[in-house]
Order: sequence, then structure tokens, then C-alpha cells
Amino acid sequence: MAIDISEEQLAMESADLLKILLKDRTTKKNIVL
Repeated sequence: MAIDISEEQLAMESADLLKILLKDRTTKKNIVL
């Protein structure tokens, strides 16, 4: 199903974004997961 594929892609992309945000905001402790 295309929905599953898109969800997996979004999950991977969001994971990368979270890693970037975590790296960029290590000094700030306002990270909301």
C-alpha cells in the first residue's frame, strides 16, 4: 500500500529531522518529543 510506504518515508525523514534538531538544540532543554 502506498500509504505504508509514505508513512515509512515520513518516519525516516522525521527521524533525521529529530536528529538534526537534537544536535542543534543540545544547549536548549525545550525539546518536545
